[in-house]
Amino acid sequence: MKLFNKTLFIIPALFLFSCSSDSSSSSGNCDSDINFMQTGKILNYSLEQFGFVAGAMKLEFGACDGTGVYSLSRKYFDTSGAETGSQVDKIKIEGDYMKIDVSNSETFYERLYKKNAQLGDTWEDTKADGTIYTREVIDVDSLITVPAGSFHCKVYKQTSSNSIGENYIFWNDEYGEIMEESLFLTLKLSSHN
Repeated sequence: MKLFNKTLFIIPALFLFSCSSDSSSSSGNCDSDINFMQTGKILNYSLEQFGFVAGAMKLEFGACDGTGVYSLSRKYFDTSGAETGSQVDKIKIEGDYMKIDVSNSETFYERLYKKNAQLGDTWEDTKADGTIYTREVIDVDSLITVPAGSFHCKVYKQTSSNSIGENYIFWNDEYGEIMEESLFLTLKLSSHN
């Protein structure tokens, strides 16, 4: 179980989003042109570890603080449905990127998602400790079937300079993150509102 929880925090994927223009973020405007990045939006995921059902995760977009920063609540559940943990992250739009601050430090926002991403687009983010996160768009129309249905997705390959393996993240511009596969964990969208 410790490996499972550790893995969940290594994959901040989770999660998920598109971006609006610089002007809305810099002006403090909280309007989002991203369908899934709206206050009250909920995304539920099933979690598998080493091919076995390991629980679930619920993401809920909270309110915007007036400066363009939204809260994102994560709740984790075991296979019986009991809550095993939670955290609240900060997300914002900056330029063509949706960025997340999982430590709520205000010092490191990782770029998770790129609006209008094209095949071959690549970007890197470097934390203060020197860890480099790299994302590359390796497909722009992959049909993925998960419990919530079938979706056409862009596929990002994500690597980190301080971990083994690669993550593959499947994004749909309307619904958000549809699936994520890593060495230890698979995340699949099970429902959305």
